Amino acid sequence: MKPEKEPSPSRQGYIPVETTNVDATTNKSTINISTTNSATAITIEAPSLEPPTIFQTQQPLRRSPPPKRNRLHDIYCIFLCLVILADILIIIYLLMMRASVFDPYGPEIYIQAVSFSLHNISSAYVTTKGEITFNVTKPLDCAVPMYGDIAVSIFYEKEHLSMTIMEPFTQMEMNHTMVKALFPSKISPIETWVAKRIAWNFTSNSSFEFPFDVKATGGLWPNNGMVPQDKKTERFLTIWCLNMKVEIVTKTGVGMMIGEPLKCKVETETF
Repeated sequence: MKPEKEPSPSRQGYIPVETTNVDATTNKSTINISTTNSATAITIEAPSLEPPTIFQTQQPLRRSPPPKRNRLHDIYCIFLCLVILADILIIIYLLMMRASVFDPYGPEIYIQAVSFSLHNISSAYVTTKGEITFNVTKPLDCAVPMYGDIAVSIFYEKEHLSMTIMEPFTQMEMNHTMVKALFPSKISPIETWVAKRIAWNFTSNSSFEFPFDVKATGGLWPNNGMVPQDKKTERFLTIWCLNMKVEIVTKTGVGMMIGEPLKCKVETETF
């Protein structure tokens, strides 16, 4: 009887082994290794295999399309802006008309010459007399303007010194019209401190500067000419000529205008 051959190593140096079946209950397998001296059995527990884990992949985010522009809304916004702009322009125009800026019916008026006198100064009264010449320029959109019932007053330190009514006049073809306001001699009551200031000027100087304000109010009919006055087209005219200066000589009490013609502020309003 021939002796059993020992397993010879393979060319790679491995020793052949014998594997038994895997026990399904314990998930273990037995490996028999034969050597020259004895046979060795090794039990190896096989790793448990779990099913692969399935990961849910996140779908790519969808970009929402840009919102569609509402053309009707845009048109409404543009219309609203235009309405607001038009209202602002109308308000500015009315304010300018109120201030007689670019008023087509507002004449341009200057004080061209002045003669004014002061006499009989007491502690509470003063006697005044004078003459003021106005240069009236015809308004741009007035064909034949008529002026009437214009009351002219003189103020010194807010004290009313004198008042007169100008005669009505009409501007036909002439662009500039010289009109006079005549102030008759009048005794005017004044405050004591005002009378003392005027008296001090007479006693301390050979001549002195006497500033006063002129206010005139009346009616203006832009295109009436010589026809009867129409209340529908009448405008209320207000004229302010501030800080009108005359140089009064103390010996005579008479003063003349100083400097260039004084431009007056003119306001016109409809009734």
